[in-house]
Amino acid sequence: MDKINDIPSFVVHYKGNTQRRELLEKIHTKENLDNVIWILDFDREDITYQMYVDNFQADHLEYQRRGQDPNEFYPHYPLQPEMVSLCLKQKEAFRRIGYGNSKFGIMFEDDAIICENFKETLYKYMKTVPPDWDVLFIGQGGGKRIPKQRLQEGIFWYKKEHPADRCADSVILKKEAARKIYDNMNHHKICFNPDPELGFWMKVLDMNVYWLEPPIVVQGSQNGLFETVQPPRCRYVDERMQTRTDVQEMLKG
Repeated sequence: MDKINDIPSFVVHYKGNTQRRELLEKIHTKENLDNVIWILDFDREDITYQMYVDNFQADHLEYQRRGQDPNEFYPHYPLQPEMVSLCLKQKEAFRRIGYGNSKFGIMFEDDAIICENFKETLYKYMKTVPPDWDVLFIGQGGGKRIPKQRLQEGIFWYKKEHPADRCADSVILKKEAARKIYDNMNHHKICFNPDPELGFWMKVLDMNVYWLEPPIVVQGSQNGLFETVQPPRCRYVDERMQTRTDVQEMLKG
């Protein structure tokens, strides 16, 4: 397994969210997370009509062509500029991981608050991950958790049936998996919002997806720390979702 410090982390970031970047950079520095690449292209103000046409096929004819009811994943809502931007940023992260030099990489959204002692904790858990994994979800986006009755002592990774996305706030992808997802998104274009789009390709490509319990990342937009552009009916806020005790101190600094 690659050393945790050598694994590239790609943060998909909207440049207007300056507070988020300032806080995350403080956290990354404190955790000695050095190999961090910020994906700054494809902000919503920069998306052109041609970029949309080249990358998206988000209509009901495409849903039918894929043989997929989008409601299998989430109630579908039209692709808003913020979601178009996030789709393209995530697609770029898949490309960089899939065609990069490391065996796998991590994709973070820019509200992903990693736990204290993140590298040591992740290394401990990665030593126990089943060898057939393709994609790992290490966060708790939307409060998605493995039911308590399924939890077993000493077992941290749980294989998830499809649709298997857990919100894409913190995802580890093997190089081969990221390349397949990127190539298919590039060839067939993007149809859904970011989370169900990833869920769709993981299902179609029959990938082995595991969720980590307990999660070691929380979204700041889902525990009340950051504002969010998500529409109210898709918003999830639970202030009990925490992974660090030093966030407020860092915000003051």
